Amino acid sequence: MYKKILIATDGSELAQKGVAHGLELAKGLSATVTFVT
Repeated sequence: MYKKILIATDGSELAQKGVAHGLELAKGLSATVTFVT
């Protein structure tokens, strides 16, 4: 499905939850993750 996932974060508590979710998704898909801060 997805081979690359872009995760944007501003360091807030809500963004950290999004990062955690994105990492779990990437792990399940064996996708590469790129972060933008």
